[in-house]
Formats: sequence, structure tokens, C-alpha cells
Amino acid sequence: MRQYPYSCLEQQVSTAVALRDKTRWADVLARLPVSMDLDGLLRYFPSDSLMGSDTLTSYVLAIAHEAGWSLPDKPRERM
Repeated sequence: MRQYPYSCLEQQVSTAVALRDKTRWADVLARLPVSMDLDGLLRYFPSDSLMGSDTLTSYVLAIAHEAGWSLPDKPRERM
């Protein structure tokens, strides 16, 4: 997983959790606001031209919970 070459939000989250890498997790969390659309759904890539995904948003909420890692209150509430 350390050499995993892909970089969408789902893959960044998965890599951080699989490696139990809190530094990677903190990097993902820092980028959550730009990865979120106006409805509070997360996008695979941070682009205003992309819609958020309810599947991705659910995945990030679920994997964070299962890993025992927290999400910041404001982004979590928007999701």
C-alpha cells in the first residue's frame, strides 16, 4: 500500500487506514473541505465540475468509524 500509485480520495483514505498511518489520515482530513460539494457529499477528485458521491461519502464515514478514527465535526456534520 505504501507504493499504491492512485490518488483519488477513496484511495487516499483506504491507504491511510490500511497502513494505520495517522499522518496520511491528517493529510486527507486537511483536504476534505475542497473535496466536498455544495450538498456536503465528497468528490473523488477536488474539482468544482464534479458532483459529490453518496457512496464515497458513506464509505469515508464508515471506514473512519471502523478504524476508530475521528472526522472533524464541521465536515462530518455536512456529510
